[in-house]
Amino acid sequence: MACYGGTGVGGAGLGGGTPVIPGVAPGAATTTAGRPLNNGPLAWKNQGELETDIANLQEATRGMRAEEVFMPAVTVGQVRFMIDSTYYRSEHDYLYALADVLREEYEAIVNAGFVLQVDSPDVPMMRNRQLWDVPWEEYRRHLALRIEALNHALAHIPEDRIRFHVCWGNTYGPHHRDVPLKEVVDLVLQVKAQAYSIEAANPRHAHEWEIWQDVQLPDGKILIPGVIDGVSLFIETPELVCQRLVQYAERVGRENVIAAPDCGFGTFSAWAPRVHSEPLWEKFRAMVRGAELATKKLWGK
Repeated sequence: MACYGGTGVGGAGLGGGTPVIPGVAPGAATTTAGRPLNNGPLAWKNQGELETDIANLQEATRGMRAEEVFMPAVTVGQVRFMIDSTYYRSEHDYLYALADVLREEYEAIVNAGFVLQVDSPDVPMMRNRQLWDVPWEEYRRHLALRIEALNHALAHIPEDRIRFHVCWGNTYGPHHRDVPLKEVVDLVLQVKAQAYSIEAANPRHAHEWEIWQDVQLPDGKILIPGVIDGVSLFIETPELVCQRLVQYAERVGRENVIAAPDCGFGTFSAWAPRVHSEPLWEKFRAMVRGAELATKKLWGK
């Protein structure tokens, strides 16, 4: 999995500057020097990079035995999280302009035969990175608007071709200010998707399987919890992976759980992977073996 996957959106007049965040109180955010800034109407410059990404994945998976193949793309909210705008008059207008442009990428991925995974670390991260000094309900209002815009972009795609990924930033750090999943899970479940991929293996969020004792996973939905950590060198045992999967299965149904890594092992293209390839593949082997153990435990076969 990757948190910042997908191809770029071409915007008119991207450049430096001091952004104004529509709909957010002054001082509610800062801008990192060197980030792009939107100051003109959004539109595709060309779709060559998108077509290349799709062709590369098609070639890489040709002849492979796979139940299905997913391709990640950035969410509307994550682009908003990374790029401010001085052109659009309101937060609503900017988000919906992004949605109308990203819709083409989402539909192209699905039309190519892949499952679309929309990656959204912004859902919890914008609270402590962007909207830390607004009231809690204001943060929730902004989050709801971003999800509404995302659903607008996904409107023409069948739900069973979409999975939604949420994480708290695939970074090695304390994470003690992370928003708890229980505080936003109701909004997460409003995303038009069949499956929800949620970071759940790292020490800050490994306990959150417990929330599914009180939160009802809607009928027909699938939960994809992270069962191996994507930033540590510790190699999980198959028994631990099995334990984690069984905990979820006992709460949301054994047919409704798929094993996955927390997030991507190569999330940031500009940096070397944090986990060396040798322990990385051992982690994947543990995940596969753990899923086999969980299947045997849950189905008796």
